[in-house]
Amino acid sequence: MRTPMFLLSSMSLALAAAMTPIQAYSADGNPRVNQRGYLPEAPKVAVYATANDAAQTWELWRNGALVASGMTTPKGADAASGERLHQIDFSSVDIEGEGYELKVGGDRSYPFAIDEQVFSGPLYDAIRYYYHNRSGIEIETQFTGGGRSSYAPDARLARPAGHIGVAPNLGDYNVPCWPGTCNYSLDVSKGWYDAGDHGKYVVNGGISVWKLLNAYERNHYFGKHKEAFADGTLNIPESGNGVPDLLDEARWQMEFLLAMQVPEGEALAGMVHHKMHDENWTGLPLAPHEDPRQRYLVPPSTAATLNLAATAAQSARIWKDIDPDFAARCLTAAQRAWQAAKQHPDVIYKDDFNNGGGGYGDQDVSDEFVWAAAELFVTTGDASYKNDIQWDEDLTPDWAWPQTRIPALMSLAMVPADHSATLREQARGTLVSLADKLVTVIDSQGYLPPLGNEEYYWGSNNVLANKLAITALAYDFTGEDKYADATLKSVDYLFGRNALSLSYVTGHGVHAVKQPHHRFWAGVLNSSYPWAPPGALAGGPNPGLEDDVAKAALSGCESKPQTCFIDDIGSWSTNEITINWNGALVWTLAFVNDLAEGGDGPDPDPNHDPVAAFSINASNLTLNLDASASSDPDGDALNYQWDFGDGAVGSGKTASHEYAAPGVYSVMLKVSDGRGGEASLTQQATLDDGNSQGACEYIVQNEWNSGFVALIRIHNQGSSPVEGWEVSWQYSDGTQINNQWNANFSGLNPYKASPLDWNKTIQPGAYVEFGMVGQKGSATAQTPTVSGDVCH
Repeated sequence: MRTPMFLLSSMSLALAAAMTPIQAYSADGNPRVNQRGYLPEAPKVAVYATANDAAQTWELWRNGALVASGMTTPKGADAASGERLHQIDFSSVDIEGEGYELKVGGDRSYPFAIDEQVFSGPLYDAIRYYYHNRSGIEIETQFTGGGRSSYAPDARLARPAGHIGVAPNLGDYNVPCWPGTCNYSLDVSKGWYDAGDHGKYVVNGGISVWKLLNAYERNHYFGKHKEAFADGTLNIPESGNGVPDLLDEARWQMEFLLAMQVPEGEALAGMVHHKMHDENWTGLPLAPHEDPRQRYLVPPSTAATLNLAATAAQSARIWKDIDPDFAARCLTAAQRAWQAAKQHPDVIYKDDFNNGGGGYGDQDVSDEFVWAAAELFVTTGDASYKNDIQWDEDLTPDWAWPQTRIPALMSLAMVPADHSATLREQARGTLVSLADKLVTVIDSQGYLPPLGNEEYYWGSNNVLANKLAITALAYDFTGEDKYADATLKSVDYLFGRNALSLSYVTGHGVHAVKQPHHRFWAGVLNSSYPWAPPGALAGGPNPGLEDDVAKAALSGCESKPQTCFIDDIGSWSTNEITINWNGALVWTLAFVNDLAEGGDGPDPDPNHDPVAAFSINASNLTLNLDASASSDPDGDALNYQWDFGDGAVGSGKTASHEYAAPGVYSVMLKVSDGRGGEASLTQQATLDDGNSQGACEYIVQNEWNSGFVALIRIHNQGSSPVEGWEVSWQYSDGTQINNQWNANFSGLNPYKASPLDWNKTIQPGAYVEFGMVGQKGSATAQTPTVSGDVCH
């Protein structure tokens, strides 16, 4: 988030005053092109600014040879740039190579390439941005470059770990609450620094990690190059662990978000702290390990809580088969957060804690409820979340951290869960309709961005890139080239085909941003600090001119908003970089790079994972299983494998098994489609010998080395409603419960539970459930007997 200019060090001010301001408008690089380049089969459009409205002759040259020529297409006045423009379409040229230049009379473009790999380097550089901005870990020289990025490791980019309690840091291992707000501390040492500052924010951090994870899911379900994010692609410390590198990077942030949840036993338990940062603003330049200020937790908010609910639910399904323990931990956190947000739906962040960090205040959290409900429903299939999944027909394509209905639709539309089929089709229809509107906007603009004149505000490049996710998905859903073409044409804007002929991505283009607003990448202020590495996306044109540098240099630009940008480290309102903006760049570049890697069309026969589902019918010690509800989105025949939970296995769509003794057994079904797609589902089955009349079940849902997740299910097997209930249970091995939800807990072995207001009544034939997370007392999670009047 931003830094007020008056907090720049005296050295920074002196250096800034001595620098020659970069002009807001430059005639160099005209015609304006994507300075990185173009895919061979992609549309290739350049823009030429001239006062002459007559068609002009253009020529395409490479290595001193004329490659192609033609006439420009006059487009007339362009309000966003204040220019009169012509477009140059040279899409027919598909010969790969570097050093292309367009010429019109005596004017020439910056050089560019035509190449299948033109977006590969920028993509992996954009992802690498996150490793460089990690908190709580040393940034080692060997990991500062390499992998599939465009640059090699560089010692100048290395730094000690930030905020780990080594002087002068006070550290993030034991961060207290803002004075007067609570009396505990949390270890929140992981995560990514948000932007130019060293704050860490749940709201913006949530949408940032969601974008990376959604890009991963998009590649999984629609990408033709499935190994795009594979282990080893990034050269980060976790490379080689068998997990896709993109997920390793995203997990660093998820660990921070999980750590920001209010512990059980505290007021607002299950809610999530809005943010954490220094008590006062720090200046530039400053490395994370040099920060001397006290850092605090800011009170919880409903918006932050729902950010965790959404991203943790998303993570639960992604890590389900990669790290089941982490997946279970995420799902538990998501469900706790959802329940807490439902109980506290209007805890709105107030601007009482903006000294030292950005606010990220969100006054309307109705969209966050939609987003969290959608992610939880897609992940769990629990129909109780569906009532909160609603959107209007007049939904706009604008989305960002304060507006999260589009992310809800993207997940619903993308993940082929059988239980969400109806909502999936509705979401796809809405997104394609929005994409049609965006295509119209793009084609109406001189420089072909999906932005109207009023949409050049703080972070306008993020606004652009976010919208391109919609046109990209429309292509995935329909296969219509107009959506891919629109996406590609608008990406060109970010790499230099704009009014300033400036690439907004550091390190990519002859004329690219060099000095974004960042405390550590501050080489322009002090040569002992590095300059920004390739792959960071600047915020972009912003006629609001909120900072003093932009006000002084760009006054009068407001009538031509696309020119309201200055590449100056002091201009935080136009030239800051952030984790959410780079997330939009990653998502968009992953799509366009996949077009090259996978060919010029969507996979005509993509393979989607099947969906596992089965019903249980227990009669005494006999268990009958039916997996007829399992399905495959592609219509493939399924193979069925059963694990009955007692050491026995079986196969077939239906199965029957006789158990030797009563108990609660974990039954797992695994289905596979014969083309590499598979899915599994585990359910608990209670078997008795016919002598038990109990209506209370203790079910271990998941367990790991030291912990477990369990629930207690209370059935009403009678003919009249149960009004109020209390149950108890006791462990014999020292098991302890750490967290719980959906009931009031009391006692300590034996434990007691009683209802909340909303689940105290159990109708005939219905049941209620409440859950817990605990520390095991032995190698295997114990399954105690649940007692109480309602159990008989």
